[in-house]
Formats: sequence, structure tokens, C-alpha cells
Amino acid sequence: MVQKHSNELSWDGLQAILLVARHGTVRAAAAEINVAHTTLAHRIKVAERAMGVSAFVKSVRGYSLTDEGALIV
Repeated sequence: MVQKHSNELSWDGLQAILLVARHGTVRAAAAEINVAHTTLAHRIKVAERAMGVSAFVKSVRGYSLTDEGALIV
């Protein structure tokens, strides 16, 4: 089955942003809801694309909210 990729904002994307904002890392946030960290990172990417903003600045230490991300949260 071929999966369609959507640029629509979904609850899953918003939930991913909220969880990562709370935990600081994708891995810790993904563990809370028992999904792969790659799945959560993808949900964030789709949500950011749908909103036209970057919610986070990514670094080796984790994710930090941008000004736009703080408004979302």
C-alpha cells in the first residue's frame, strides 16, 4: 500500500511539538507515547511544514523552541 504524504496540520503534529517542548529531546518525548523517535521527528517536520514555521532549533543537546514554537506551545 502506498502512503500519501500530507502537509495538513494534525493533532499528532501538535502533540509531537508539545511533547518535545516538555522533554527537550525527541527520544524522551517518543518514549512517553511509545512511538519511534523517527516517527515523532517526522510528525514535527510535517507540522512545521503545514504551519510554515520552524518550531525548534535542533542541536546535539536537544531541541529548543523558536519564538514561533513558543507561541504554538
